[in-house]
Amino acid sequence: MKKQLLSYIGAFVGLIAVYMLLMTAVYTIPNFLVEENVDLSIKYIDLEGDGPHVTFYRPSSRVDNYSDRIIYQEVLRSEDASVLYSAMDNQNYARYWHGHSVYMRPLSVFFDITQVRFILMVAFYSVAALLLVRVGKRFGGPVAAVFFIGLMAIYPNTVSTCLQLAAVFLVAFIFAMLAIPVYDRHPGKIDLLLFVAGSVANFFDLLTVPLVSLGIPLVVILLIEAERSPLTLPRQGSPAAARAGAAAGKAANGTAGDTASHAAGDTASGASPSLWRQIGGKILLLARVCIAWVLGYGGTWLAKWLIGSAVLQRNVLADAIQTVLFRTEGKVDWFDITYPNMFRYNIENILLPIPMKWNAVLILAVLALAAAALVRSASARERMKGLWVLLPVAVMPYCWYTVLLNHSCIHSWFTYRLQILTLLSLGICVVEIFRAYRRDYPGRRARRLADAARRADKPTGRHTGSGAEAEGPGQIPGTQACAPAECQAAGDDGRGGAA
Repeated sequence: MKKQLLSYIGAFVGLIAVYMLLMTAVYTIPNFLVEENVDLSIKYIDLEGDGPHVTFYRPSSRVDNYSDRIIYQEVLRSEDASVLYSAMDNQNYARYWHGHSVYMRPLSVFFDITQVRFILMVAFYSVAALLLVRVGKRFGGPVAAVFFIGLMAIYPNTVSTCLQLAAVFLVAFIFAMLAIPVYDRHPGKIDLLLFVAGSVANFFDLLTVPLVSLGIPLVVILLIEAERSPLTLPRQGSPAAARAGAAAGKAANGTAGDTASHAAGDTASGASPSLWRQIGGKILLLARVCIAWVLGYGGTWLAKWLIGSAVLQRNVLADAIQTVLFRTEGKVDWFDITYPNMFRYNIENILLPIPMKWNAVLILAVLALAAAALVRSASARERMKGLWVLLPVAVMPYCWYTVLLNHSCIHSWFTYRLQILTLLSLGICVVEIFRAYRRDYPGRRARRLADAARRADKPTGRHTGSGAEAEGPGQIPGTQACAPAECQAAGDDGRGGAA
């Protein structure tokens, strides 16, 4: 436990040091090198407007030019301030780290916003493609297809060219890819990986949809866990074997906690752990990973407030807390902020751009088919014993919306993208139910192939040692001819007569 705590402290101190170093380094770039491209980029943004509904003319495809203009304004630093002061102040927007400055200031030396958008788009689609390939290889094509559908639902053409949104999704995709080999080979290190993911997300994010950097890696972690240890009914072993197995489990999992030790002990003794212990183990894994991410995200944010207050000689902490409180339940005169409105706006944005009634019909049809397959197929029910742990991930977005009512209602045109976690979790459950159902009830083509294979394997010829059964010369009809060695041993010449 002490070693694990030291690893978290070391990682946190190291990350904060890297953030400070990077922010200070990029703000040493003089303004005259970036001014031309910054001014041109702001002109492009002003020409487009704060939130243009391009291409699809829906709120879900709206471009966040308002925030992108702020990002470009922060590229320029105050001439009368020190490098460190500018890095912490960010044009009087000190409550965030503004990690985007790490790439925006160097890029602005050479490129304007149209070119930067192209670079971000290439990076976004490249990383997304790598994630889809990695998921397909590890979990199969149907699961990769669910990830593809989730990607399409967030309007990637908008995300990939938005300075504010692209970074947090890139962080989520990269850490999801890292989570697969880490949890496959070193499951004890997955908490630390999610701690780092939360920290990096906070460094780049301006409170958009940071929870995707937890949820998307968490989906792949839980998929691996579902394969590794689905829920099983308990089997009893002998008391002596149980004691020996428990000791072996503790020896093998000394740092994994009591639940993992008991489970390993039960397995070694030939007994299955109790159902409640198995469920508790899954919930413990989910809680551990979520807490690690919250500590990374929240700790990094708190560090910015404290360091900013010390460097800027003003109370950044109080300003940040006031903003957080406002984003939870703050009211404004120009927007009707209510829970029904907030949920309706976010849900409408994630749905297909077709009439609501057809969305409802499609969703109900898919759920009805999945429920019917689940009722009919024992394999499907067995598969869901491992996948049930994805269901808490599906409700994470709505917990986030409930807490951050103000933010999720006013900014529903980008916060709706958090529901990619719901699409991934429920979508994977549905496709896995159908895959398991197909094993119990294969389609017509599969049945025809199986019947043909059985007919091809059916013995039809002479029994000569290779399985043939045809009647030989002189053989009594209806009897089976024997091999020469067998005939000699039986005193038969192989022609049906006595020697």
